[in-house]
Amino acid sequence: MKDDLIMKNLSGCSRMLCLLVFVGAYFVVLPSSIEGLPRLLFSNRKDILLIDSSNSVQNTSVLVTNLSEAAAIDFLYEKDSSGRDISTICWTEHFEALYCATIQHLDSPVAIVSTSLQSLAGLAIDWVTRKLYWVDSGEQTIEVCELPDGRHRKILYYDMLDQPRALALDPRNGYMYWTDWGQEPKIERAGMNGDLATRSTIVADLIVWPNGLTIDYEQDLVYWVDASLSYIHSVNLDGSNRTVVKSGSLSHPFAITEYDDSLYWTDWRNKSVFSCKKADCSTISKVQGNLFAPMDIDIYEPARQVPVTNPCAVNNGGCSHLCLLAPEGGLNCACPTGTLLNADNLTCADVQKMIFLARRVDLRMISLDTPDYTDFIIDVGEVSHAIAIDYDPIDGYVFWTDDEERVINRALLNGSRKDTIVSIEVLNPDGIAVDWVSRNIFWTDTGTDRIEVARLDGSSRRVIISDDLEEPRAIALDPMNGVIYWSDWGTHAKIEMAAMDGSMRQTLINSSIGWPNGLAIDFEYQRLYWADAKLDKIEQVNLDGTDRKIIVDSQLPHVFGFDVAGNYIYWTDWQRRTIERVHKLIPSETRQVVVDQLPDLMSIRAIAMEPNRSYTNGCVARNGDCSNLCLNTPNGPVCACPMGMELYSDNRTCITPEAFLLFSQPKTIKRASIQYTHKDVSLPIQYLANVTALDIHVLDKLIYFSDNVNGSIRKSYLNGSAVSMVLQFSKESPTAMAIDWLSANIYFIDDGRKLIEVYNIHGNARKVIVWDKLGDPRNIGLHPGKGFIYWTDWNDGGKPVIGRAKLDGSDQMSLLTDIGRCGALNIDMDTDKIYWINYDRRSIQSADLNGDHIETIKSRLREPLSLNLYGNHVYWYDLRDQAIRRVNKTDPEDEAIVQTGISTMVNLIVFHESRQQGSSNCKTNNGGCQYFCFSTGQGLEFKCGCPTHYLLNKDGKTCSAPTNFLLLSEKTDDSSRDMQIKRLLDKSSPELILPMRAMRSVKTLEYDSLNNEIYWIVDSGKFKAIRRSSVDGSDLELFLHDTSFSPSSMAIDPYSRIMFWVDSQNSLINASTLSKRPVGVIYLDEKNKPMVLAISPQRGYLFFTTQPDPYLNTNKVVRINLDGSEKAIIVTGGSVAALAVDQQGDWLYYSDASTSTIRVCDTDGQSDRVLVQDARDVNSLTLYNNNLYYAPSSMLYFVDKTTGKNPQQVQRSHTPISDVHAVNGDSIINRQRHLCANNNGDCSHICYINSIGVKTCGCPVGLQLHMNQLTCEPTPTCKPTDFVCATRQDQVACIPSDWRCDGQKECADGSDEENCPEQCGDNEFMCGSGECIAKSRVCDRIGDCADSSDEKHTCCAAGQFMCANSFACISSNKVGDGIGDCDDESDESKFIMTTPPSNPYAIGIIVVLCIVSVFILFIVVFVVWKCHKRSTNLHYTDPTMLTRQVISLDSLGTGGLDPTANIGAQSVTATTVISASSGTSCGVYDRNHVTGASSSSSSMTHLHAGFNPPPSPVTERSAFIGRGNTVDVDDSSTLVSSAYPTYQPHSRRLNVTVPPTTPISTCDDSEPTMVNYSTQRPRLKRKSNKKYHLLKQYGAMEPLPPPPTPSRSQICSADEASECPPSPSTVRSFRSTINNPYPPPPSPEPTSDNS
Repeated sequence: MKDDLIMKNLSGCSRMLCLLVFVGAYFVVLPSSIEGLPRLLFSNRKDILLIDSSNSVQNTSVLVTNLSEAAAIDFLYEKDSSGRDISTICWTEHFEALYCATIQHLDSPVAIVSTSLQSLAGLAIDWVTRKLYWVDSGEQTIEVCELPDGRHRKILYYDMLDQPRALALDPRNGYMYWTDWGQEPKIERAGMNGDLATRSTIVADLIVWPNGLTIDYEQDLVYWVDASLSYIHSVNLDGSNRTVVKSGSLSHPFAITEYDDSLYWTDWRNKSVFSCKKADCSTISKVQGNLFAPMDIDIYEPARQVPVTNPCAVNNGGCSHLCLLAPEGGLNCACPTGTLLNADNLTCADVQKMIFLARRVDLRMISLDTPDYTDFIIDVGEVSHAIAIDYDPIDGYVFWTDDEERVINRALLNGSRKDTIVSIEVLNPDGIAVDWVSRNIFWTDTGTDRIEVARLDGSSRRVIISDDLEEPRAIALDPMNGVIYWSDWGTHAKIEMAAMDGSMRQTLINSSIGWPNGLAIDFEYQRLYWADAKLDKIEQVNLDGTDRKIIVDSQLPHVFGFDVAGNYIYWTDWQRRTIERVHKLIPSETRQVVVDQLPDLMSIRAIAMEPNRSYTNGCVARNGDCSNLCLNTPNGPVCACPMGMELYSDNRTCITPEAFLLFSQPKTIKRASIQYTHKDVSLPIQYLANVTALDIHVLDKLIYFSDNVNGSIRKSYLNGSAVSMVLQFSKESPTAMAIDWLSANIYFIDDGRKLIEVYNIHGNARKVIVWDKLGDPRNIGLHPGKGFIYWTDWNDGGKPVIGRAKLDGSDQMSLLTDIGRCGALNIDMDTDKIYWINYDRRSIQSADLNGDHIETIKSRLREPLSLNLYGNHVYWYDLRDQAIRRVNKTDPEDEAIVQTGISTMVNLIVFHESRQQGSSNCKTNNGGCQYFCFSTGQGLEFKCGCPTHYLLNKDGKTCSAPTNFLLLSEKTDDSSRDMQIKRLLDKSSPELILPMRAMRSVKTLEYDSLNNEIYWIVDSGKFKAIRRSSVDGSDLELFLHDTSFSPSSMAIDPYSRIMFWVDSQNSLINASTLSKRPVGVIYLDEKNKPMVLAISPQRGYLFFTTQPDPYLNTNKVVRINLDGSEKAIIVTGGSVAALAVDQQGDWLYYSDASTSTIRVCDTDGQSDRVLVQDARDVNSLTLYNNNLYYAPSSMLYFVDKTTGKNPQQVQRSHTPISDVHAVNGDSIINRQRHLCANNNGDCSHICYINSIGVKTCGCPVGLQLHMNQLTCEPTPTCKPTDFVCATRQDQVACIPSDWRCDGQKECADGSDEENCPEQCGDNEFMCGSGECIAKSRVCDRIGDCADSSDEKHTCCAAGQFMCANSFACISSNKVGDGIGDCDDESDESKFIMTTPPSNPYAIGIIVVLCIVSVFILFIVVFVVWKCHKRSTNLHYTDPTMLTRQVISLDSLGTGGLDPTANIGAQSVTATTVISASSGTSCGVYDRNHVTGASSSSSSMTHLHAGFNPPPSPVTERSAFIGRGNTVDVDDSSTLVSSAYPTYQPHSRRLNVTVPPTTPISTCDDSEPTMVNYSTQRPRLKRKSNKKYHLLKQYGAMEPLPPPPTPSRSQICSADEASECPPSPSTVRSFRSTINNPYPPPPSPEPTSDNS
């Protein structure tokens, strides 16, 4: 009654909310509420339930719910002193974790084992010693641990296990029993202590799928079920006396247990729990049915756990760790996996040698002390992408790099005290090495291309090597000798060495080396080992690089991790997914596989856990007395400081200096002390080609530097970190630079264009401030507080000057003249003086800010180059002395040497906090200015400025872009195809190079004033396209590109927003909207092929030049409307190369190469006259500001557009000009008033204002204007066999060609009877082809007509057949009789019968043939259907079809128009497909209803390409499932939910092995084919092609249920890398499940991350 009440209450409330209340209430009354015995404990994947086997109504109670994959279960029955049930229930979850919970707290289960598990199958509890035993069929192990906390985990058996399943214990006798349904199915027993000598097989015959087993402790019997042979058998505990309990009639038994006189088992197929009597199992009772996936079962009764004396009860049997029951009533002490038992057989030794392994998703450790080599996960939490790993044997920390998180972490081996020690300026940390002697950590970073060092806690970080590193990878340390070794797999692969402070660097190996991944030192023999993943070798040399030897050179698919420990070399192999080892002295010995089939292997370290105390150096004691870093070197320990600090005079203490020196050399920037003559330090800044300028921002602690080879200005912090781009130039050459710290403006000199520019960091704008009268500017200096910029100008051969201007470029003046060549300009903010070096006089001089009071500070210098100021001293660099010196500003005798041994310095700066003082309103929000804020020098006052060519608006803060200007494209130099686009306003304004990208082979320019976008045609031979970009260089894109056309000229209609462009390849003019929508072809003429375009949008005209006559070398200028209509030739007889239209007037300008003139005429070709004489090689014309601009080669001129007078040169370019284009934005200010501006004038295609001012809609070729005069529709066309009536284009009528000249008028205009040949005479015959012949020649067996219609007439009598070629007549009875009576056998080949055959046998043969044909057809259809069904079951999907797009061949709206095709065809806008029956259409013409042609009857058609065949299994991965390399073809099991992984040995299988590497799947031909050679510890190998053969007496051909032990689906990673980079940082996508059957990608070609 209590049970009924509880269940009723449970049904009346929410299950989730009441579950805990129910569980607690249930077990309080558990002993008395279930009166029937026994109680059955079982799992069903989602729940753990209890069944009262004696109660048939409401006999099931849920103990634990909301599980995901609960399978095996067991319990430890216990009661407290009050008799309350305090039992523990344990179960497997997800096949990857073991959970336990007490009966009182089932809502709070604890995962006592959750790592290094694969596929848990069986579970059993030793209730005597409180141990938990389990079977892992994935790992092929049987293990044990302590209850209830999972401590002291140990593997007992691992050899010769294939697919172990169920597990049962007999603590009375100290034995365990288990089933194994592997390739050799069996039942085994062995001691619970792991003693191999006690292991034996007790059942091996007549067994296929032994699933569950149980022990009858009263009768000393073992019962088990076989799911394949469907029986229950029993044997004695020693395997004798096998007895059939229930013969093969069970459905699919899974688990079994016993109690008293009964057996109980679960059945997958029937989803039930059954029972029967042990003595007579002929009668089976259903205990419970309709269960969800019943799994394991046990008897929840204390009688199942018989009392046994516990020999471990007292002091744990004397064992330090595990006390295990042994056979025959004894005990044995045991140690956790990886540790050995000491000689006392009671205590455990510490682990001596360990492998630390980094996998992408976790860290593992493997003891080398024991032969099982079990890998255990180090529980450090989430690992995103581990690469490198190392261990500190002193403090017990494991260190690893995470390439995805971009950090270096550390943690203790138990996972505690996890800490990120390095997280800034880390990109791709590929290698780490712990200096356990000096307590430092070193690492390589292939992203930053550096080698760095820090203390083990991440402090005192310092870059030790940053030069000439491409792809640094592995790193190894020799702490005793103070040397580091590293590998570099870049373009020039090598192995290098250096002292630990980065000095004494030298290359050890740089030949016959490809991808040196691993690197390790053998301290015993003083040898350096490395593994080459490209050349597939393991080699060694002496530590000095001599005596190179190959150790292993075969069967190394892709080595990555690598180490040497003791006598062995260890490595990880990406492709084999193994950890292997070989004897270092005897490599010919058999290689051993330590770990097999473990994917995602990265670095490996084999380490002695106890450090060798004999290894020492000078840094051990008190850190070498260094305050920060102590770095051992071959010359002894040295102290070093982190970046930003420098050594004090004691060479041991690091201090933060008040001031220090920064200086640049061509390829490096260095830092040095201003007080002590220590060695300078290179900042870790990469990719410096030629540093030309250097400056600092004190407040932001930033360095700015320019590089005229890389064409950039970049910045970094003072320690060289966080390098970023400030300004990228196209071809400008920055040679000097200065920072305005008050306004965030950067001033620089462009040596190429000889001007001074300013760039605002916040506004991202540039402005040319000084360009006029600059000859050869060299240096600049700023005084933001006074609002001045100063520069030196050597005047290109003239008199050198020092100039000055306001910061915005105004008030420009020459401040000092006739003083010689000066440089190294500096401003003293404290004294308001200018300092410079006078190179001609070899002296340092100064003057006040107005150029007065010139003084010589120091004279008779040897070769001064750079200069800077600090305090009372002037610092300069002397090239001849290679030293930095200083002198007092007022006392030239107060001189000292600061640093020596410095070669080729370019810039010198003294950094100090007081260097940049002052304030300005520009500091706050840029002074409210949109672009530039300039200090005026009058206190806090400022003024706003605009970028070059922009105009300041009336508000004095914002700017407007120019609307009228010139664009000019030219080569950057004669030897390059690189080009640039300049913008010019007028002769008095500076030219501006626009920041365009992808500028190569520019042919023509256009501009869209509405969106401020530049268009240009690229014609580089193979690549021809139209690109466009915003004026600021952003939004670069391909506007038009297709290999089937070649754009050569273009023009934009700003009103209809249509671009017209010439396709010179197909000799047509096409049109597309600026939104990239195709409009279509508007003009095509083979005789007048278009070349150069010009547009008059106000008049609706297009002008174009034609291709020159090859003989006369003359061409024409043609005018058409914008829709291609009303063609008119307006200029002939010349050689026109360039066109321009006056948009304000009605004039056309053109250059005539034949007369070297520029001419002008009106748009009708009238009033033609010469405007400019002697205009040679003019290839571009444009009109701007009432002037005509023209570009002969590399010069640009303009003249008055009306008179042609006053020619003036705008500029002389150094390279040829390809085009000049005027932008007259003011002319389209009133664009919205244009009738075509809004919605294209409601026209569907083309809108323009014609010559009389009327809005007109037009259509491209192939379309005609609808009667609504707005939209275009397809032009009707006729079939090729039709005759087209001579009707107007929009009234086309088609008639059959046979009706032509037949004497009747079918066309409305009678054109079908016009121009017909003369009628034949009375004695003549008219051929079908039109000619007349004598009637006597008709039916004379000779074809006289062209179409042989004279013989095809009815020439044979009735009952006769005419032969095809000879026109002979034979009897119709001879046709089709199998005998060729005609000479050409046409009577047999055509099977034409005019009368039925007289032979009765022929009819019979025909009938038989028909029946056979029908039968064959049926067979073919059946086979095709079966094949289709099979392919459907395979669920094959061509991955290429998942992303395939159907692309219309008509990308431009021209229908893929072929110039040689019928131009009257429809302008195709969608690809059409040829009908299979179109060629056999038999339409009947009605003479009384002649209609217009079909609009699609002759449309251009395209066949869709067929689907590609499925990829080859060699080049495309299949969906591999299961641990073996097989693919299930079908899944016949419906017993278990699809979420439960299954394995089907009896279903149809395709045996597919791992494919070998192929040219498609590898990037390097040297990669070998996979070779199966693995040699590992004695263990029964899993077979990929395992098959089970049914015994005939039990054989059934129907699909069988899944095998007993479900295992996780192992599916190959779908994340296949599209490329094959060897760097782990670039193959993150190669993530896979733990049992991925595929190897990693083979060795690829290296690609730099920075490429």
